[in-house]
Amino acid sequence: MFYLLPTACLICQRYQSQSICKVCAKELVSQSLSRCKQCAHPLEADMTCIACKRMAFAFDETWCLDNYDSAWSKAVQSLKYTKQIAYDTGLAKAWFMRHQNSINTLQGLNSIAVPVPLSQQKLAQRGFNQSWEILKKIGRLTDVPCDAHILHRKHSSLNQAQASRIERLQQSDLFHIEPQFANQLNQRTVIVFDDVMTTGATLHQIAKLLKSHGAQRVINWVLLRTTTHDSSRTRRT
Repeated sequence: MFYLLPTACLICQRYQSQSICKVCAKELVSQSLSRCKQCAHPLEADMTCIACKRMAFAFDETWCLDNYDSAWSKAVQSLKYTKQIAYDTGLAKAWFMRHQNSINTLQGLNSIAVPVPLSQQKLAQRGFNQSWEILKKIGRLTDVPCDAHILHRKHSSLNQAQASRIERLQQSDLFHIEPQFANQLNQRTVIVFDDVMTTGATLHQIAKLLKSHGAQRVINWVLLRTTTHDSSRTRRT
């Protein structure tokens, strides 16, 4: 199948040759928003939010590009649901530009990045895992090794888009780690990439699993983070 490269900036839609124009790129780097260090929910000051203190998430940090109700949402939806795979490069570049100064903190931590996997049924339906496509591009920009074979997802009859936080948290066996890769996680910092973070329940279950196999720290890299007012409208993988 042939895919056309984007011919307009993913944010402002101005026609030009790059996926992110120079004006929007400059604004992206200069933007500053206080967030919870653990779950990346917007806050008035950098601290840990009440939800993280109450839920005791297994992951340690979350780095996101922007909120779900931002201009990036349309590009993410186009990538996932209309197969505009060429958008993966622009989204990866945008995420990297947002966090390029923080990437240096990972040096010497023996880190590895994995995408949140799709079930075989969802993968067959969509034809690709959008999280993996974007993560591969980020990996090249950051020099962080990436592997899509370590973590796998079992089929679940639960509709993730309609499931509550509690229902998602109860899916303790939704993911598994391939035995031949289990020893690669010991004492490592594992980065988990997802396109959208809603309740944090999916990433919590993955972090618990990774730490049970020896991971020292788990950091979420996500594109978009829902806020209280838009989480009910988010379409989930």
